[in-house]
Amino acid sequence: MLVATSVARDTRVLREAGCLVDLGMEVVIVGRDVPADFAPPKGISILQASGGSGLRPSSMGSLTTKRLPPHLRFARWFLLPTHRKKSFSAWADGAYELASPLNFEALHAHDFTALELGARLAREHAVPLVYDSHEWWTGRQRQYRPTPIMDRREARTEAKFASQAAAVITVGESIAELIERERGVKKVFVVRNSFPIDSSSPKSVRWAAGF
Repeated sequence: MLVATSVARDTRVLREAGCLVDLGMEVVIVGRDVPADFAPPKGISILQASGGSGLRPSSMGSLTTKRLPPHLRFARWFLLPTHRKKSFSAWADGAYELASPLNFEALHAHDFTALELGARLAREHAVPLVYDSHEWWTGRQRQYRPTPIMDRREARTEAKFASQAAAVITVGESIAELIERERGVKKVFVVRNSFPIDSSSPKSVRWAAGF
């Protein structure tokens, strides 16, 4: 599994990995900047690649939670897309170095930020690729300037590599329909990011949870 998050709080990734472990598989997750004290569940190994510092000097902390003067808010709003792109690229480079020597039978790329890397590794290792879209990437809420050219480029990239996947899954019907219509993927499966539930629960609760 590839995911450009710290994994520790990513319940969707951990639940899916846990399901695979329950089926007798071993799962290796290559994440991003994983907390040193995080202990993964049994049967799951976690490797971490750094996202670097993007455009920010390595000595400077994140500006996300700081109250900034107007000129710095504008600079952050304007430069954030470039910063994020550089940071995700640094993670992908590090994740490739970690994942490339491994032996695996399938590759699960979580979200757009891991898709192109996942497609490359799946192709090089001749294994099936699963693309898991946690959200409609080009329609997500943002805190930076409009990026229409980047959006079109990312849409083409997503369409290209998602169509190469052995399976594409997402979190709900509306996003599944968007991926099928806008990205040209023939069939998308819905795997809800719901709370754990068992068969003894009332039918109304199972229905609300999507089971």
